Amino acid sequence: MTEEVIDTLATSAGHSLSNLEQLDGHYAVCQLEYEAMLRSVGLQPGWCVLDAGCGVGGFLPLLSQLVGSTGQIHAVDLAPENIALVQARQEAGVFACPIEAKVSTVSLLPFADDQFDAIWCANVTQYLTDAELGAMLAEFRRVLKPGGLLGLKEFTIMNWLYQPLDPLLMARLWLAQVEEGDAYTQQALRAIDLPAWVRQSGFQLVQANTVLIERRQPLRGIERAFFQGIFGFLASVAAGNGRLSSQDRATWQQLTNFASPAHILNHPDFYSQEGSLMIVAQSSAE
Repeated sequence: MTEEVIDTLATSAGHSLSNLEQLDGHYAVCQLEYEAMLRSVGLQPGWCVLDAGCGVGGFLPLLSQLVGSTGQIHAVDLAPENIALVQARQEAGVFACPIEAKVSTVSLLPFADDQFDAIWCANVTQYLTDAELGAMLAEFRRVLKPGGLLGLKEFTIMNWLYQPLDPLLMARLWLAQVEEGDAYTQQALRAIDLPAWVRQSGFQLVQANTVLIERRQPLRGIERAFFQGIFGFLASVAAGNGRLSSQDRATWQQLTNFASPAHILNHPDFYSQEGSLMIVAQSSAE
């Protein structure tokens, strides 16, 4: 694998692991847990809701079902191709309520004050600098109605592992990335601090829980294909990191040999774990 693997999993906005194939595959693999997290926010029929950083719109079908035909959803994303896809799905009648999708940054939202009953924001903060994160949370407070709800979901990189492998293999990769000054890794590691960020931005925390998403054998076809893409991505990251040991780089490269009968995906004890921090917060009522 080469650095091209990272590019093929990215959008035009340059966000790794965020193109159509990756996002749809990830949602399909984690659908049970993802939808439970969204339901935990407490969205109500008839509400006006913002999906901030909607990606390819994976959460929009359930979002639209939760607010119903009397509700309304606005969706924003930085990648024009993602918005075009959401608009095409809207025209195809995929959603249960009207959805208006537009290209926008989450740190400067094109909406009026006090416009939304709730905001849903999933797997976005990992792509934001500290300044952008602070600006986004300030914008969320501005566009939420007093007492409005924020559902903030983020991938927790330190809960990400595969077995049977050296349990420190993944940790060494992220440490090497931090040592090389990789901004994405540093921002992903910040997830553990998000409850404090949310509280310090003027929200009242309702809940903050880590949800583990675990998969074992037998793997579904969609799961196997998804993990193959992830192993390719991780191998390319390892290959481009000069601080990682040659032994670790070789191990990651071996994990792209999917035709091998000895591949980890064929092991009877294969285990995948990832985590998501799920925050529900409320804007202060005035």
